[in-house]
Amino acid sequence: AGCWLLRVVAVAEIHSTLGLVDALCVNMSLVPLANPKGVKKLCELCGLPGTVECRRCHVTYWCGRKCEMLDREAIHERLCEFLGPLRRPSKQLGDEKSRRQDKQLQIQRKAHLMKLTLLTSRRLSNQNQFQLAVAAAMQAVKFGQDVYGLKDPRIVQAYVVMAEAAIGDGDLATAEDFLTKGSWIVLKDTECDPALKSQLFRALGRLYQAKDLAPQALRQLADDVYHSSLAYGPSDVHTCGGYFLMAQVFADGGHVDIANAVFDKVVTIWSQRCKAVISGMSEELDTAQLAEAIGHAASVLGHLEQAPGNELRLAQACLLRAMLHQLCFEYELAKGLATEAVSWAQQCGDNAFAQEIATLGLGPEPSESDEDGFGDDGEDTAAMSSSDDAENEVCVDGDAQVAESNVSEGADPETVTEEQLQGQAEQSTAAEAGEAGVGAREGEGEG
Repeated sequence: AGCWLLRVVAVAEIHSTLGLVDALCVNMSLVPLANPKGVKKLCELCGLPGTVECRRCHVTYWCGRKCEMLDREAIHERLCEFLGPLRRPSKQLGDEKSRRQDKQLQIQRKAHLMKLTLLTSRRLSNQNQFQLAVAAAMQAVKFGQDVYGLKDPRIVQAYVVMAEAAIGDGDLATAEDFLTKGSWIVLKDTECDPALKSQLFRALGRLYQAKDLAPQALRQLADDVYHSSLAYGPSDVHTCGGYFLMAQVFADGGHVDIANAVFDKVVTIWSQRCKAVISGMSEELDTAQLAEAIGHAASVLGHLEQAPGNELRLAQACLLRAMLHQLCFEYELAKGLATEAVSWAQQCGDNAFAQEIATLGLGPEPSESDEDGFGDDGEDTAAMSSSDDAENEVCVDGDAQVAESNVSEGADPETVTEEQLQGQAEQSTAAEAGEAGVGAREGEGEG
């Protein structure tokens, strides 16, 4: 009887334990396993567990509101419609040939999106929005690794852009890590493109400049100018960035005369290219180049205004900024800078600037009775010019909106073409670079 009683008690305890387990299972069902095996929800920026999902693409996650807003403002809004088809498992059920074609198409799409993110990150860096630039550069690194792997020299460009954004954000350790990876890849490639070497050496020069190591920075920047000259020529805008950084290093070291001479080289290169674009003799500058040129011009003006006797250099730098803002469709600001350039030129006895500005479309034709280039009817001419400029600007904005609607609304993300992706890469209009110019003008004293 005692043994039977013990058995009854044991069975009762087992049933009560099972009931407790059932209750726990009911409570745990509130957090189901939503991902397939091997798939993790990680934050797009910091890598922490993701708790916020994009309601549009459903394949992007963030750890919180801060990372979400940063990623959306930087690049996600442009990538969102393309990320779903790229990250979801393929539904292709055809033969092996069709699967290979589908995989190749995915690689081509990622390569185009890599170009878009690289362009966006460079533009944001030139606008001094370094946190946003880091977010865009992280996407470029991801796309580059998916397309080229970890050892292909073509991934170095993404590493360089990431390092430049990190340097601007003050994260020198991250920048040095990416540049070390890029240097190792370049060293192992005996036939590496000189243009790629130029980008790497320029980023290393920025890193040493941020560390206040002037001799090492100048050595890396000299290598940058050398390889960029091999790839593009010594007077090309691609080489101009190396000259500009060298001038900054010389200026920080107190070598003002050398810095002024190198800054003259920078202004001359950008001015020649702008004049060629305005006259239709050269292709237009992209948004990243416009933002870079506006930043260079603002920094040169800030440097020259600190010392007297630079009136002619100030006139040339003001004229450069006027041409850049004209290319950004900011005609009123361009004319104001052109007038300022004429004023600086007249202070040093050079009255030829008015004629040069008139030929570039930045001011009215100078009359014989007015050496400054503004006659009695200058106000009427300026008013007519500003109205024409407003109409042109409206047309440009309308064309941009039509192009954007064609890409974002008329295209199926599952069957998006290379042309549409390339259009996304060129979607950044010159007006964005113009915003950077306004910010640079406000802070040119700090430059």
